[in-house]
Amino acid sequence: RLTVIGVSEWISNEARKSFLASKEIMTIHNGIDLSVFKPTPSDLREKLGLADKYVILGPASKWLDPINKDVLDYFAANMKADEVLLLFGAEKVYRPLPDNVMLYGYTRDKHELAALYTMADVFVNCTREDSLSLINVESQACGTPVVTFDATGPKETVEGKGGVCISCGNYKKMYDSVSDVRNNALNLDIALLSAQFNIEVNYLDYMCVYRED
Repeated sequence: RLTVIGVSEWISNEARKSFLASKEIMTIHNGIDLSVFKPTPSDLREKLGLADKYVILGPASKWLDPINKDVLDYFAANMKADEVLLLFGAEKVYRPLPDNVMLYGYTRDKHELAALYTMADVFVNCTREDSLSLINVESQACGTPVVTFDATGPKETVEGKGGVCISCGNYKKMYDSVSDVRNNALNLDIALLSAQFNIEVNYLDYMCVYRED
């Protein structure tokens, strides 16, 4: 008996379009450790010299992807003087970065990552295709709102939970949304996030599937 489990509704729907369509298909979201990913105070702003900056945090793997060159260039050209784009997950690049774009490097553990999420003012993920994108969930669980492209799974991590979805590739609207978040604080639905993406609960859902007759 085959049961196909997608980690997002998007990927489950993709399975329904395939040769697996006749099988049982369901969705169980990936989860995060809510004992780790929670508001985590730190002195990162002081260490990084960002005490007086509005910090836009993002994953380097997405921002430095050639497909997102226009996104990076537009943000760098339009960010206000007190705004900085901080990219984590890379220590060097193969082209010069603008002065208002910084690299954080690689995080050493999940607690450090939680502190990094918490320190930021907004998390911006310009991913164009992901099965789910748990980094969005981790950031929101740490109290930091998310702006993301709406294609594929990432849409499910923010829609109805206080984050912002932007049509994929619309970097102008993405930056405008960052400005909106800055001027009008978002009300993150932490309770809903916890209910949908708690790793312990979601693991139990998998166990229930295996135990079914």
